[in-house]
Amino acid sequence: MKFTVNTRVLREALNPLLLAIDSRVVVPALENFLFQVEGRVARITSSNLSISMVTTVNIERSKTDRVDVCIPARILLDTLKSLEDEPVDFVFDHNLHSFEIISEEGRYKMATVRAADYPKLPVPADSKRIEISKEELMEAIHHTSLCVSTDVLRPAMCGIYAHGSNGRLVFASTDGHRLSKFVTDAHGMEDGIIIPKKAMTILQVLLKDCPTESVELKYSSMNLFVEVGDTMVIARLIDERFPAYESVIPTEHSISMVVNRHSLVDSLKRISLYANRSTSQIQLVIIGDGLRIESDDADFGKEAEEALIIEHSGDDMTIGFNARLLLELTQNHSSESLVMKFTAPNKACIIQVPEKKDSQSLVMLMPVMLNQTA
Repeated sequence: MKFTVNTRVLREALNPLLLAIDSRVVVPALENFLFQVEGRVARITSSNLSISMVTTVNIERSKTDRVDVCIPARILLDTLKSLEDEPVDFVFDHNLHSFEIISEEGRYKMATVRAADYPKLPVPADSKRIEISKEELMEAIHHTSLCVSTDVLRPAMCGIYAHGSNGRLVFASTDGHRLSKFVTDAHGMEDGIIIPKKAMTILQVLLKDCPTESVELKYSSMNLFVEVGDTMVIARLIDERFPAYESVIPTEHSISMVVNRHSLVDSLKRISLYANRSTSQIQLVIIGDGLRIESDDADFGKEAEEALIIEHSGDDMTIGFNARLLLELTQNHSSESLVMKFTAPNKACIIQVPEKKDSQSLVMLMPVMLNQTA
């Protein structure tokens, strides 16, 4: 059984699929790409059981009606990367459970795995659907991915929560120290689902180079199905109850400031170098139209401070933060300036961009107690 395909075409199709293959697998077949070739179309699958990806590739010539076989993923892709952009022949021998790549440079043979050993994928039967613009989905993923927890003991917080609210689609994530919420114009979702962060990251990679203007999310009680171009992403949803995050977001703020984001980020990078390594604690001192950022490490005799000009309303205040978490949140924005809203030194801080200050899109960061040892 034999078919011919261009190395560049196949390489570009397989590259994203490698994202769904783990370095350590429980099922040996999952180290492979599943090839299902029929006529002049190859359907190729990768999976780690939680996330699966399926794409199709048009082949140039085929001398087989149908072939289903598992091919070792990484050695196949590495071989294709080292070959010139040229047509190559794939020759399968089911009796010997092997296949060969034959190119102008040579031949490369490896063992295959039976397609019957590859786990079956879920199908989007009886699924609900909602349509969202590509740009809004990419922004939602960018906005919320940073705050997803990595604590496997709290699985509900290890994903991005998508749910309907007041006729709009909301994405939210939290790790217990910070929280992100992003509201889109999409509508139609009445319930909520928790999508694994890795699945959303894969979607972000695929959407970046896809010319589509909108994306349809199909979901059931157990799985999410999203088609991007020629590739389908299937993700097993996190079957947990997401925390009632809305109740912890402050609704009133007595203090606010507008600060240049670039200046703030640069200052945080420098000041954090002088913070205690174990706590990463810094403090923001807001007085009038000035912001002073301070840190010290008594154990090593280090201390630093910088001053920035801000727009400030409300009382003066001193508040502490973990420098790393604050830096990550401020770097994750792309605006020229940021609005930071405060209630008290022991209450959460809200960070938004000025042009969206009246929207519900925000990030929230919990402060640290300033009386702890620095």
